[in-house]
Amino acid sequence: MKLNDQELHGLKDMIVKTSSKVIDKYKELNKVETQADILFLGDSMIEYLDVKTAFPNLNVLNRGVAGATTEFILDNLSAIVGSIVPNKLFISIGSNDLVLLRSTPNEVIENVTNVFKSLQQKFPYTNLYYLSTTPVLKEGHKLYKKIYVAGRTNEENQLINKGLQNALEVINVTFINQYDALVDLEGYLTESYTPDGIHLNKEGYKIYSKEIEKYI
Repeated sequence: MKLNDQELHGLKDMIVKTSSKVIDKYKELNKVETQADILFLGDSMIEYLDVKTAFPNLNVLNRGVAGATTEFILDNLSAIVGSIVPNKLFISIGSNDLVLLRSTPNEVIENVTNVFKSLQQKFPYTNLYYLSTTPVLKEGHKLYKKIYVAGRTNEENQLINKGLQNALEVINVTFINQYDALVDLEGYLTESYTPDGIHLNKEGYKIYSKEIEKYI
């Protein structure tokens, strides 16, 4: 079920408060963390990913911001990444556009493609990778938290992934399918991988990270 206007307003207020603190943290870190071979950027799928544990012995940094939309990334890119110019950049973005920007899947595809075009201008020699949208639990499941899933559906996620796989190939961005490895036999997010119907727990991130390892 989609969020009503009051619920959406409350979610946006919460994200504004938390994201501003995260950006302030990154601004401070960027004063000393000025170089990385591998950079992770994007929404909560990235912020909650423990990159040091997932990819030990690699020069890797995390610049995820929970609640980030494509619009947010474009508006705050310089503040988030500072002077870091990575060799490889992995980004998860787009799913929040469905909720916070009330975008259609086709609009999300266009939004994400535009983000990558901007990234290609800023990082012309960086290899860019898109981490696909991930599945959610079905509404009514005991773990389903409305405020986080917010009416997102697997049908929308699959439309986005299919469209972006084609669109990003045209602009030479590598598409990484994170969706299929996380679904159960019924096509929903595997229950043991999530605490709330959309975000991943440690077990979920083991699968998520394993897919990325193929490109690290």
